[in-house]
Amino acid sequence: MRKRNPHRFDYEAGKLAGSEITRDGNWENRLFSVVTEAVKITAIQRGVDRWEPGEVPGCQRC
Repeated sequence: MRKRNPHRFDYEAGKLAGSEITRDGNWENRLFSVVTEAVKITAIQRGVDRWEPGEVPGCQRC
């Protein structure tokens, strides 16, 4: 995504993780960690059960 529109990507990533997030190396891992944390916080606030890989309720093939 960043290659397609780097200015917009950096702007949006900066709003979530701070303006310096994409300026240093290893930004992908740091940004992924911030996004993961944001999703966890949102799920907790909304009372959503934690999903574990391999557990798909109602899935016959899983």
